[in-house]
Amino acid sequence: MGLIIDLINDIVNEHYAYISECERNHTKMTKNIAILRTKTKKLQANRELAERYFFHQMQERERIFTSASKVLDKAMKEGDTEFAQIAVKTIEIIQKKSPFSYEI
Repeated sequence: MGLIIDLINDIVNEHYAYISECERNHTKMTKNIAILRTKTKKLQANRELAERYFFHQMQERERIFTSASKVLDKAMKEGDTEFAQIAVKTIEIIQKKSPFSYEI
């Protein structure tokens, strides 16, 4: 009879050990899922911020390019080489500068 009781106790103990291991694994998985969700939200926020910055930069570049083009047209009509050179240099800078650059 003692052998059967020992076997039952071993089975019960192994079952509890198995349940504990399953709970540890579930806890680890829940933690990893939470970390992934947090990182995903951070990446999404950074992406949205980058898109807004890029959109703003493109609008600003377009505004400056349009203004410089108007100055160049007027300078050419009036024969003002100084303003024409400034306008051309401005357009050149805008075209060469990356919209992703943080430099002014």
